[in-house]
Amino acid sequence: MTVDTSSAPLGQRRRSLKALLQLPLFPRRPALTHTAIALGRCPLPSGPRISLPEDLLHEILQELTPADILNLSLASSHLRATLAPELYRTMHLRSSGACETGLRLLLRRPDLCAHVRKLALRPNYYLSWPARDTSISESWVASMLCSIAPSLTNLRTFDWDGSEMAPNALWLTLRQSCPELKELYSNVGSDAIDAESELFKFSDLALFSLSVRHGVPETSLFPAREDLPKSLWDMLLNRCPDLAELTLCSFSAGHRTFALDPVVAGSWPRLTTLTLGAFGYDADFALAGPPPGLPAFLARHARVAALRLAWTFRRWMSPDDAAAFAQAALLPAAAPALAEFAGVVQQLPCAAAGACAGITALDLMCEPLYPARAPALCAALGGMPALVSLDLWVHVEPDLDAYRGFMGDLCAAAPGLEDFQFMCTTAFGKKPLTALAYALRGLPRLKSFALTKGHRYTDESMRASARRVFRAAGAAAPRLALVSMRWARAACRNHLKQEGTYERVGARDGLGARAAAGGSRGRGRGKGKGKAAGHEAAVVEAWERGLRAVGGAFERRYRFPL
Repeated sequence: MTVDTSSAPLGQRRRSLKALLQLPLFPRRPALTHTAIALGRCPLPSGPRISLPEDLLHEILQELTPADILNLSLASSHLRATLAPELYRTMHLRSSGACETGLRLLLRRPDLCAHVRKLALRPNYYLSWPARDTSISESWVASMLCSIAPSLTNLRTFDWDGSEMAPNALWLTLRQSCPELKELYSNVGSDAIDAESELFKFSDLALFSLSVRHGVPETSLFPAREDLPKSLWDMLLNRCPDLAELTLCSFSAGHRTFALDPVVAGSWPRLTTLTLGAFGYDADFALAGPPPGLPAFLARHARVAALRLAWTFRRWMSPDDAAAFAQAALLPAAAPALAEFAGVVQQLPCAAAGACAGITALDLMCEPLYPARAPALCAALGGMPALVSLDLWVHVEPDLDAYRGFMGDLCAAAPGLEDFQFMCTTAFGKKPLTALAYALRGLPRLKSFALTKGHRYTDESMRASARRVFRAAGAAAPRLALVSMRWARAACRNHLKQEGTYERVGARDGLGARAAAGGSRGRGRGKGKGKAAGHEAAVVEAWERGLRAVGGAFERRYRFPL
């Protein structure tokens, strides 16, 4: 509840608790679930009291992950009381069970409520895995929060991610009881939006997000764009002059999408992040894109650093001709401070020299990129010298030469990449994977590589694939420390068959030379030679979860020598 330690990727850790404190603390415990903490099933261990000046302690906390902070809080009751503001600063309740447990805890312990700055509720969560989330009454969740709200005196951010918009009583109570509340996220589902909703009666918001939830069943190939209530536009345009982030988006575009033209009438001098969509084809196959006045809007809002435009091309590809996107193709150039952009390749102004020179992060996950469009992408990447992060969805046939050519051109066009996420819609085996990994040698600054691909039962183990990537990249990519993998399969819940993170660490960073050299087998052979090699060999910390062919789901953490 307070922190989610059960599935935190290894790569999100900054430093270990032991390395920072250099104190003989208690042995590291297995990850604790929010349920165990909330129900008081985590008895505090007995042992020496750790006494540190508070200013030093807070400096240390800046270097720790939530999991490490939780472990530190279990060292003594003094530390737990000291760390309570940090532990409960963000409460992310990611399931129906977590909502019930966490809200009951806050109701029982109002003293903890004052520490909560951000609260996210995800009842009936659509991303529950491997099984569907247990059902819970969202009205009950809302009524529980109404009872707790008067104690949430420092709440700044509230995120409602239910299957439908929260009841009016909840928004009214939050507005009346939480004076610091400035950031609101809300989902909508199938129900009509209440034009008189209390959600649209806030003022002076810094962030507002309204989105159609993922996974709402498709009802039409071309749903009519829905006008949002005038009360919403009145709130945004007239009562929120300091808005810094705005999201109006549909993640289920086959069910409902929004008409967003009024957004260009806004004047928000502090706006830094804008997310709009989804856009795509109309019933006559004309391209229905962003509001026509958006380029001028961006030119007036010089602080916009992140622009995300969601497109949906579920059954038909987007048009090849960039001219079909009209003004949409000029949007990156229209934002002078733009550093992060999400959209489609045709929107990148390849011919405009310097138009995208400031972009550091590019997300092209709206639709798969086919090889025929690779030259246009590479040309655009050539005009982004500051690019360090790329998310790319491709469709390349499982052919060795195709992978070599595609990846070689891509890496040559963006040699400064540090984070690269590569998603492929097809399954492929060892040779294409090796060709892909060898191409990473063209990215000498690469720090993390994430691969999502289709799964087939003849695939090698995920551990073997991660090792293959590390070894193929080799010394040409010396900074590559994190490899993440996901295997997708249509028949699996949320299409997830297995996922894993593999973080490379030195043999001295927590694993002795003998273990690094010997692994799980052959520890008794060649002791002298193995020990010497262990000081040079790298070790990989692995976290995996997935579905077995027989026997249900699994999750494991382990280490192995590279």
